[in-house]
Amino acid sequence: MYSLCHAAKRQPLELRWLRLERVTSTFGTFNIRPGTIDAACVSPAFERPDLDHVLALLAERISVGRSVLFIDVGADVGTYAISVANRLRTFGDIRVLAFEPYRSSCELLRKNIADNDLTHVVEARQMALGDGSVTSATLHFDPREPGGSGLIPSLVQGQLREDVEVSCLDAQVDMRTLPDVVALKLDVEGGEIPVLMGAAATVAAAQEVLLLVEDFVDLSVVTYLERSGWSFEEKFTPYNSFWSICKAQ
Repeated sequence: MYSLCHAAKRQPLELRWLRLERVTSTFGTFNIRPGTIDAACVSPAFERPDLDHVLALLAERISVGRSVLFIDVGADVGTYAISVANRLRTFGDIRVLAFEPYRSSCELLRKNIADNDLTHVVEARQMALGDGSVTSATLHFDPREPGGSGLIPSLVQGQLREDVEVSCLDAQVDMRTLPDVVALKLDVEGGEIPVLMGAAATVAAAQEVLLLVEDFVDLSVVTYLERSGWSFEEKFTPYNSFWSICKAQ
């Protein structure tokens, strides 16, 4: 549970009483939706072991002159995208590509990018990612927990819906200008395998690929990664794990 909830002695979904519209922390400034779980999601304690490890991995590579593209799939209001860009933009060559299909979240993501003066580092795209077999889908979500939206209704709490554009990562990335390191963060409420399937060409073309994947909603993603040649690296929290693919030079 995150520090904000600890202080309030509430569970994240009980934050409807909290009318915050803006949170500033060591990672940046975040505009949020009052009365939602957003306040917990932008807390400095949110997935802190995972975020700290992402920052350390990328800083290590940037410090030796390697270029990095951080791809945030399921970016919500930008907790990871903003934090990575703010912390690493002065280190060297870092770019961030953030995908968020839910209109309300993507609007806040773009506002947070602008308010943190990161428009030259972070690009937001309002779409979901999948395996490339469809171009549109229905997103399901709970307005109290907008960061938990997803395309698989059986895995998402809440009855609200929104039609969204769907693409695949391979169609969104220019293979001719791939950096030295591609770092993927996937948080798509059980849709991780289709996203990985739609990123096969990107993964194959990159020199090194780092992956932070939400693995507790659909446990089969672990088996998929093992069978697809990924190497397990670390697991700090119950909900995410780190993997990598590094080609022989």
